[in-house]
Amino acid sequence: MEAAFLGMAIASGGHLIEEYIYPGGFPAWMRSVFPRSAPGTGPAIVINAAFFSLVLSPLISDPQTAPIFNLSIAGLLLVNGAVHVVGTFWTGRYSPGAITSVFLYFPSALYTLIVIPHKWRMGAVQVVLGILLGFVWQMIPLAFVILRRWFKRHPA
Repeated sequence: MEAAFLGMAIASGGHLIEEYIYPGGFPAWMRSVFPRSAPGTGPAIVINAAFFSLVLSPLISDPQTAPIFNLSIAGLLLVNGAVHVVGTFWTGRYSPGAITSVFLYFPSALYTLIVIPHKWRMGAVQVVLGILLGFVWQMIPLAFVILRRWFKRHPA
């Protein structure tokens, strides 16, 4: 088991705690930012289950069999963390998840992006593709919110 991937999984667990348990309030923050299109409880559970499944996947299989896919998790954490931090500054209100983004997501993802490519002898193209795939993972739920908002404003 790669310690870098275990570190990102632990960071993700802490992040979920900050978002939903202590101090919690991420769903309310989302509703304040996207009042008509924030995901409800069901979609939020699905999104977080998919997110956490991605994060846990290198811990239950050999991560070197799909190096770009598994490195994409570091990209996902970086982008998700950036969304929380930028969201905090953009709205002027604390986005639950911003603290663990700064203190857990960013360090664990950067550690992974430094250590794993060197250890696995990955080239720059593979690393960039991994980060871009992580960006795509984060854009899927964001696209859901944006499209839902658009369809509510432009009903068929």
